[in-house]
Amino acid sequence: MLVLWSSLAVSQATAPTSSGRAANTARSNARSPLASTPGSRRLPDGTLTVRSKNRRIGSIFSTVYVNSLRTGTGTAFAALPVGARTATEQSVVAAGGVARQLGTNATPFLLEVNNAFLDGLRIACIVVAGVAIVGALFALRFLPARPGELTPRRRR
Repeated sequence: MLVLWSSLAVSQATAPTSSGRAANTARSNARSPLASTPGSRRLPDGTLTVRSKNRRIGSIFSTVYVNSLRTGTGTAFAALPVGARTATEQSVVAAGGVARQLGTNATPFLLEVNNAFLDGLRIACIVVAGVAIVGALFALRFLPARPGELTPRRRR
């Protein structure tokens, strides 16, 4: 449960956005301390998102999260109405709102959402680790071991 609530900001950064939110970007960025950062914006709910080339990791996370929700062994997510399932797939924050509406029946649902979130996080971390390893191997192979190796040889 703690992981679920501590991950709220991450889910907002990876959730798909609509064009309606994009229309409010300029107005909300004017109040943002990061307004000068290219690609940053504040969503209408107050969440600050920063767009970057690394959003592919968020896309991987989101794909695994949604797939885990849809194919999970639990029945709580499958029993939800279509609107609640769609909201849960788009954001962990929305899943919290759905859980509040479920009341005392929220525990199995929250366990499914938590497991799906952790599945997505695990795969995203593995991908990031793989990219880091490839980058380290590239650096070992192609970057010089000492600063002096880049200087050209002197002619005699």
